[in-house]
Amino acid sequence: MRREFDGYLDCGLLCRGFARMKCAACVEQHLVAFSCKGRGFCPSCLGRRMCQTAANLVEHVLPPVPLRQWVITLRFELVADGVYVAAATGGLAFRSLPHLSTTDVADALQVARARILRYLERCAVI
Repeated sequence: MRREFDGYLDCGLLCRGFARMKCAACVEQHLVAFSCKGRGFCPSCLGRRMCQTAANLVEHVLPPVPLRQWVITLRFELVADGVYVAAATGGLAFRSLPHLSTTDVADALQVARARILRYLERCAVI
């Protein structure tokens, strides 16, 4: 814990170490401070890690189709009420989805439960 906290205090300080970045074309230079790369509570490093994870999901994992987010474990609703689609102007446009009935949610929950249980059985967890 102490090492994590000390790393956090040193994160981003040029006096604690840096890399010199130099452009070969224009010879401009910048100093980039080392980061703690902590996994605990450094907002700078955690923010960078969140951005990298989101970029990886968008570029390599998620298909380029409209997606619906389902959040089941929280006490308040975070389910997206629509999807973003490419607009004619080149940006994104939000399209509302039809309201879900209680039956729709129950059906989706039943399918998810069955798939999760099958996966856990394949992994010999249950």
